[in-house]
Amino acid sequence: MIGDLQRIGFTINDARVYLALVQFGESTPADLAAHCGIDRSRVYDSLKRLANYNYVRQESTKSRPRYFAEDPAQVFADIQEDFREKLKVAENIIQPLQDRFQKPELLHDSFWNIEGASKIQNSIKSIIKNAKTRLSLIITPDLLTSPDQQWILRAVLRKFPKFEGVHPIVQITLPISSMETPEAMLPDLIELAKLGTTIFNFSSHMMPFGLYLNDQSFLFVLASQFTPEPVYESGIWIENATEDKLQGFSHLADWMMRLTKQSELWTPPPGSG
Repeated sequence: MIGDLQRIGFTINDARVYLALVQFGESTPADLAAHCGIDRSRVYDSLKRLANYNYVRQESTKSRPRYFAEDPAQVFADIQEDFREKLKVAENIIQPLQDRFQKPELLHDSFWNIEGASKIQNSIKSIIKNAKTRLSLIITPDLLTSPDQQWILRAVLRKFPKFEGVHPIVQITLPISSMETPEAMLPDLIELAKLGTTIFNFSSHMMPFGLYLNDQSFLFVLASQFTPEPVYESGIWIENATEDKLQGFSHLADWMMRLTKQSELWTPPPGSG
């Protein structure tokens, strides 16, 4: 659930504090720090942000301030309404902005530090969208546990008719066997295999890194937390990468996919067509 909250804008500390208040009711910053394993000063920072968004409220008292969560039904109804309003605005302005957009000519590779689950997802979507003839994805488990856990596989499926050439090179590694509901991914995996995708199953849920690479850019993310669930919330994105950098990360992807003992080639089950 922490990963789900991060996808809608919570920081990892804010998510922990908010979930603790939802579960245990009123609490002091000291108790929250002990329960969440977070430094008390950071708990205060999270409580301030959560209060500003009206997700939590401080009890009116002069000594030992206590906090409690607002009703989640109302909180998330407000979040849904906010997203609907933003979606309307985006739909209205996307085409006028696209008509005016002048894409810069990048003469050298550009490095970007990426922080936060939503920015990482947006970078992955860009890498898939802008692939020309090749795409290598080492997909970390946090991207497969959201309500729409197939978004990344379906983005690749939608990309296939838009590749340049008739035989794009597409490779995917993901922790199929360790997911709670691997059968949910099965139809998309079968369709990808039919299109010529090479798919590898990574046997462990704890993946050391994620890697997303196309013809000219890549995103490399590292695990920042392994328990209770692995979290991958920071990475390096390089656009317009030089060939030597692309080759280096291509070799890393090949090692992860083909040479580690935890990876094995996945084939559709018998009778799946």
